[in-house]
Amino acid sequence: MKKTQNKLNTFLNCPYELLINKKLVVICIGIAAILVLFLLAAFKPFDIWHPDHNTQLEISIYVCIGVGVAIIYFYWISKYLITNYTVKTTILSILLCIIIIGIACGIFATLYLMQGVFDFAHFWLISRRVFLIILFPAFFATLIHAIVTTSRLHPLSSIDDKNNKTNIIIKTETKKEKSFTLPLESIIYFESQNNYVEINYVDSVENKKKLVRYTLTKLMSDNNEISELFRCHKSFIVNKSMIIDYTGNTSGYKLILKNSDKMIPVSRKLNHMIEMLK
Repeated sequence: MKKTQNKLNTFLNCPYELLINKKLVVICIGIAAILVLFLLAAFKPFDIWHPDHNTQLEISIYVCIGVGVAIIYFYWISKYLITNYTVKTTILSILLCIIIIGIACGIFATLYLMQGVFDFAHFWLISRRVFLIILFPAFFATLIHAIVTTSRLHPLSSIDDKNNKTNIIIKTETKKEKSFTLPLESIIYFESQNNYVEINYVDSVENKKKLVRYTLTKLMSDNNEISELFRCHKSFIVNKSMIIDYTGNTSGYKLILKNSDKMIPVSRKLNHMIEMLK
């Protein structure tokens, strides 16, 4: 029982980057809206799905309200509420968003559909139904995505350093996650993600990512003797050996890296180093 609880705590406190990637958030909101419509049409919860035009129009308005509230919340509000992006904080944040969507739909239903007369019973009915309809697909979809994503974030120390090659030291800043080392030759680049660092690396022939509670400044400090690490931008550190070319001009250079489709920006104050890096 205790072992199961420890595994659950480890999973819930595992770094989880869903809400950091804004493009992925928009995609998830769209998928959630489609799932809700499918759930309503297929299972008819609370018997609220009817083929008549008025009912479908009302449901469409509720979906639009939900999508609008979700975008506003995850783009502009959640970043002030979350400091540690873990599975637990992500689930709680999504839960809070669903509550806000339920309240917004309840207010709309009461003030608009009831012709401006606030009726708490009707408000509570609509809010509760909206909350429950969104809750299950959103919760289980997030849980499945979190399980799949975190299962891929295996300990990087499993990449053996059998040939005494240079290692990058990653001293994580949480008690839940142990520090580890990673061979320099496997590193592509590091990217700052709020209070986390996303490690982009190669394991055998496969590109992988890992999100850790860390800062780029601390990373450079812990590995200051490794000259191959180049902090080209406030949000990026690259492995010099991975640089194959660059593009742009003095108004803005970008580095082209081996094993990566992403072009890494270079701060203007470091433009003089571009020729040296090539």
